[in-house]
Amino acid sequence: MNNDKNNKESAAGISEQLSIDYESEYDLSEDLKFEDALEKLEEIVNELEGEMLSLEESVEKFTIGMKLIQHCQQELNKAEGKVEQVLEEHGELKEIIPYDGLVEDDEE
Repeated sequence: MNNDKNNKESAAGISEQLSIDYESEYDLSEDLKFEDALEKLEEIVNELEGEMLSLEESVEKFTIGMKLIQHCQQELNKAEGKVEQVLEEHGELKEIIPYDGLVEDDEE
């Protein structure tokens, strides 16, 4: 039982060390532009698909990738809010219908 605790602590220490290394490599600051975050995300995907990474490196890159996805989603939400505000100010917006990527078929 004590061995499991030591393994978890060791893994946490490695993960923390990798986080510092990768987060400095992939600047995850709040002022990161959407386009830059997307480019960094593409780099990570390419690394995960093409390189022989250790398990720890793969997990860490995946974690950073998820943070970048979250950042991109937040930026998209901000942009959507700004568009809604502009449309509302000009009387063009009655209701926003979220886009789900599906096109309805009117051939019934």
